[in-house]
This record gives sequence, C-alpha cells and structure tokens, in this order.
Amino acid sequence: MTDGERHDQPEQVKKKGSELPPGFLPRFFLYGVLGHLVVGLIFLMIWAGSRAQ
Repeated sequence: MTDGERHDQPEQVKKKGSELPPGFLPRFFLYGVLGHLVVGLIFLMIWAGSRAQ
C-alpha cells in the first residue's frame, strides 16, 4: 500500500459519514426535545389525574 492509497481512505470515510442531509442533526435534536416535553406533559397529566381521584 502506498502513501497515496493510505491518504485516500479517510476521505472516503468522511464522504460516507456526510450522507445525512445538512439540517438533519439540529432537526433530530429539536424533535428529541419536543418528544421529551410531550412525554413529560402526558406523564404530568396522568400523575395529576391519579392524585385528583
């Protein structure tokens, strides 16, 4: 294996890793936060409902 071949491999790995759309990670993070908020609200409603009885 020559130095040139060794140098090409990391670039191919980077190309494979950047196949995600540009706004994917922020959107994924936003959906994660919103999902946790929704689950938390549902849990609070159930918890408050069980205490009210």
